[in-house]
Amino acid sequence: MSTANHSIIEELLAQTGARIRGRNRADCPDCKRFHAVSYKETAFCCHGIGCQFRGGVRTLKARLGIQREWLPRHQYLRQVKARERADDAATALYTAVKRRCFELLEQLSSLNRLATTAHFAGPSHYATWHVLDHVYRQLPELRVELVLLEESPAGALVRFFSCTEEERASQIAEVHEAGGISNWEGKFVAVET
Repeated sequence: MSTANHSIIEELLAQTGARIRGRNRADCPDCKRFHAVSYKETAFCCHGIGCQFRGGVRTLKARLGIQREWLPRHQYLRQVKARERADDAATALYTAVKRRCFELLEQLSSLNRLATTAHFAGPSHYATWHVLDHVYRQLPELRVELVLLEESPAGALVRFFSCTEEERASQIAEVHEAGGISNWEGKFVAVET
C-alpha cells in the first residue's frame, strides 16, 4: 500500500470537507454521517444509506475543479508508441491462435470423417483397423493443442508459438499426460482424450 497515494486521497477528501478520522475512515461531507467514508489507495465510498459520495481520485479532483495533469509530449508519445506495439503484438497473437485453431478444427473434421467412413466399412474391411488406429492416435494431440490455444494465458501462448515443433510436441505431451491445464484464470481445464 502506497503512503504517497494514501496522502493524495486523504488530502483530496479533506479538501472536499471530509474530516479524516483515523485509519482509512472519514466523515462524509455530503450526508454528514460520522465515520461513514472508507477509503483505500485510489478509491473511496460513503457507506451511509442513500449517499452517493463514492469514486476515486479523478472524482475528487473533478469535484474540486482540479485540472487534469498532462504528461510532457515526449512521455505521451512514448506511451502511445508502447500501446501501439502492445496492440500490434496482441493482434498478431490473436491472428496466429485463430489461424491455428481453424487448422486444427479442419484436421479434427477430417479425422472424424475418416472414422465415420471406417465404421461404415465394417470390421471385416482390411483398412478399417488401420484407419481407426490412425484416427485415435491423432485425436488426443489435436484436442490437447486446441485446449492449449483456447485456455492458456497470453504469455504461455507467446512461448508456445515461439518455440520449435519439437518443444511444442513436448508441451502437448505434458498436458496430455497431466490430463489438462490451468487456464488463464488459474482453473484446471480437463482435456477429453
